[in-house]
Amino acid sequence: MTAKFLQDWVDPIMQWLDGGLQPYFFTHMPDDLHVPRLGRRFVEMLIEAGLNVTLPDWPRELEKPAVTQIDLFNS
Repeated sequence: MTAKFLQDWVDPIMQWLDGGLQPYFFTHMPDDLHVPRLGRRFVEMLIEAGLNVTLPDWPRELEKPAVTQIDLFNS
């Protein structure tokens, strides 16, 4: 369902950008843990619609995965 709501904003944002505007776009979710992934997906949707940008790696994507502690009972 979230993708549908994001898709609804792609055309207006692209029109604003084409018109020389610099819109700021933010999202709010009950759990902000997912907002970075949502932001990346939205930028990918804009790129698919013709936005000419290169999406850099985001800080979280540059982090090494956390080491998982050995589980004594479920090995």
